[in-house]
Amino acid sequence: MSATLHSLYVHGHEYLEWAEDVVGVPLGALSESAMECHNKTVKAMKEHHARMDDLEHQSEDILHGVMWRSDPLVLSYLECVQRIKRGSIRMSRKERPAASVS
Repeated sequence: MSATLHSLYVHGHEYLEWAEDVVGVPLGALSESAMECHNKTVKAMKEHHARMDDLEHQSEDILHGVMWRSDPLVLSYLECVQRIKRGSIRMSRKERPAASVS
């Protein structure tokens, strides 16, 4: 038996008791809300960012989207881009992309 499996089986009840007594939230409540949040993320990826031509392509796009959203560096970049688009962060003239002349 590995050390991780031993920790889970033998000492798991201690962690559950600590989470409920000290933190005040049972572990089941945390995992349920996390699953609901993940399901909402997958649904949004499916509706807005996945190809609908094939189930394999759709699953691949959802997996890539969820992986992108789970990376903290990429997530902070995406949030910054969204704030710039909304106008809550202003870019200096040097940082702005050059306007295309048509």
